[in-house]
Amino acid sequence: MKKALILHGWEGHSEENWFPWLKTQLEKQDYQVIAPDLSNSTYPVLEEQLEDLAGIELQSGDLIIAHSLGSQLALQLIEQRKLG
Repeated sequence: MKKALILHGWEGHSEENWFPWLKTQLEKQDYQVIAPDLSNSTYPVLEEQLEDLAGIELQSGDLIIAHSLGSQLALQLIEQRKLG
């Protein structure tokens, strides 16, 4: 199954902005969508948020969609797991 990870940004959460809409649209296209609430979004620590994602299996070709500061997290995740 195709997989998509949606990462919110600073002071954010998974139910704000366009995230719920995008999740619904991707699910209609048969994606398994993961949209976690990352820890401490008001004062984010990259290492802590990477740990939030530790249990999520991703492989090359999966979608990672990030908003705001979530982009930095996405890039670190890609580098850490060598998904690029």
